[in-house]
Amino acid sequence: GGWEAWGVEPSSRAGDQARKKGLNVYTGTLRQARFPDGFFEAVTMWDVIEHLPNPEAALQKTRQILKPNGLILIGLPNDKSALAFLASWLYRASFGRIKKGIESVYFLEHIAYYHFQALQTLLERNGFLLRDYFFTSTDLAKYTLPPLEQWIARGLLWVGRLLGFENRLVAVFQKNGAH
Repeated sequence: GGWEAWGVEPSSRAGDQARKKGLNVYTGTLRQARFPDGFFEAVTMWDVIEHLPNPEAALQKTRQILKPNGLILIGLPNDKSALAFLASWLYRASFGRIKKGIESVYFLEHIAYYHFQALQTLLERNGFLLRDYFFTSTDLAKYTLPPLEQWIARGLLWVGRLLGFENRLVAVFQKNGAH
């Protein structure tokens, strides 16, 4: 058993790297990949939806290629996190002079930012029902930061966990057959 995994990657360089590792990856967009209707039991979008100029079109295509009752799992930055609040506050309070935090939270390549309610509304509007969700924190082991910045980041993420405003959102939605 197991799953037959496929990926879609717009970057030809990243797609080539994935294929060299033996992965099934289509280079292009989800629409260009032309997967048959009802092909997938589950689709994941890890750090994807905030980069899309038209997330509704991508979600409609995802709904089309999912089997009945298929699942979509989305992981993305949580715009209502303690980290986002503090970074925004520091930027505004310093009249734009303190950019370190804001540049770590808000990236130019992110077209949109989502919090839980906004994500739920977007998915429900496109034929999905919420099944489960949780908040988590960035895994700092993936990043190379100077010791002081590492310490500050750990502290901020800890405060976010303590207050229930973590900086990552993961949600599972199910294809709604009635839509």
